[in-house]
Amino acid sequence: MPDINPMSDQEKLCRAQIDKIYDYTKFHIGIYATLIAGMIALQTLYSEKANISAGVFVTVISFFFISAVSGAIIASSILDMYRNYKFWDVGTSENFWSTKIGPHTYKWLLPKHWAMIEHISFWIGITFAVVSTICKELLSTPSCCHH
Repeated sequence: MPDINPMSDQEKLCRAQIDKIYDYTKFHIGIYATLIAGMIALQTLYSEKANISAGVFVTVISFFFISAVSGAIIASSILDMYRNYKFWDVGTSENFWSTKIGPHTYKWLLPKHWAMIEHISFWIGITFAVVSTICKELLSTPSCCHH
C-alpha cells in the first residue's frame, strides 16, 4: 500500500539534517561522559601520581558537565519537538533552529546558543586542564638558572 503522505525532497533533506545533528550531539555527549568518567577514574585510582589539585579537577569536570548538559538539551529537544520522529508535524528543520529550547519545559535559548555553550565550555575545560598541567610541570621542573 502506498504511503498516504509521501515526503517531498525538501522534507527528506530536512529530516536528514536533523538526524545528523542528533547523531552528532549524541556522539559529543558520549565524549563528555567518557572524559568525566576518565578523569574521575584517574583521580580516584592514581590521586598521588596524578597530583591534580581539587580546584583544577572540579573546574574541568564542571566545564565538561556543562558541555554534556547543553548537548543533552539539544538532543532531547529534537526528540521533544519532533515527537516520536514525526518530523513534519512542525514543518522544516528551520523551525528547530528558530525555536527556543531548554531543560524540561523551560525554553531559554535558541539551539545555536546551546551549541555555543556546549563547545565553548568543552574547550575551556580542555584548555584549563592542559594549561594547569603545563604550568605545574614548569613549576616543578628545576630551572638551569637556579641552583
